[in-house]
Amino acid sequence: MQTSFRPDVILPIESKEFWQQLLHGFTAPIQLSEIGNSQPQTIGNNTLSIQLSSASKIALQDFSQTHQLHLRTIIHGAWALLLSRYSGESDVIFGELRVGEQSASHGYPDPAIDTFVNILPVRVKLPPHQALLPWLQELQTNWMAAQEHAHIPFTAIESWGDVSPNALFENLVIFEDAELSAILQPSGQKGRELLAQSKYPLTLFAQIESAINLEISYSSAQFDNEAIQRLLGHLQTLLESFVVDPQQLLASLPLITTTESHQLLVEWNKTTTAYPQDKCIHQLFEEQVALTPEAIALVFEEQQITYQDLNQRANQLAHHLQSLGVRPNVLVGICVERSVEMLVGLLG
Repeated sequence: MQTSFRPDVILPIESKEFWQQLLHGFTAPIQLSEIGNSQPQTIGNNTLSIQLSSASKIALQDFSQTHQLHLRTIIHGAWALLLSRYSGESDVIFGELRVGEQSASHGYPDPAIDTFVNILPVRVKLPPHQALLPWLQELQTNWMAAQEHAHIPFTAIESWGDVSPNALFENLVIFEDAELSAILQPSGQKGRELLAQSKYPLTLFAQIESAINLEISYSSAQFDNEAIQRLLGHLQTLLESFVVDPQQLLASLPLITTTESHQLLVEWNKTTTAYPQDKCIHQLFEEQVALTPEAIALVFEEQQITYQDLNQRANQLAHHLQSLGVRPNVLVGICVERSVEMLVGLLG
């Protein structure tokens, strides 16, 4: 595996122009530290993974074949959406590991054709009102165009960007296909671990074999297990939502998992309270007045009113209505803007 580069080699001007144009205007990397680290961790790298169900894998493969998309493109799209949602940015860049063959004419020292590993920046813009399918198709077109200039060493590409001090991204995507596996096989798991322990605090490994496995290697000094597990769940949700409707807008794609949805809509929404069934609302209100007469009962804009004051004003209105002939079961209409007076009228 060859990664060295001769700095004295003159790089093609068309490749330099391509990468300069692609990186132009991007001035700051996405800050993934916002994902969260709730407690201090030991320094080192941890890994967490999930496996998509067989049904999800089949659905994604059918989706990719129907629309002539690589699974790599689909995973790139989901990862870019995840970075965008977490950071609030509509323009993101992440790194992608690429393997291939390269000759000495491109700056590598071995005069023979040699296998090399390089990192390419993948820049993705995410207009919220763009439909999913054409966006993925554009993403694939852009990625394939970049392959024409993939022989340029990442150190050179990075130096052509507008980010200072030359740090385009903090995360890496590694699509583990047969080509990469063949390169890493001689060094076994050790080679994979070296990739995971690179300078990037977050690395996504996407492995497509009998199943789709998604594994994240992360710096435990920056991220905790709970945050990464949540991130993996969000990534799975995005991938599985792609196949539902290829014309759905990027902004409408769901992020939260089924578990989180149940927690938000059910567990955290258990606000049911038992009240006596033999008393009216004004009677329950008067009982509360007796318990906490000086407590604030109502706040509206700059106004505040206590339970005792509210009760007194409601009683005054009730007595006035009685003097006008209003009796039980007689309907009295209220036409008033939202205000303290509206609640006084309802209680009166």
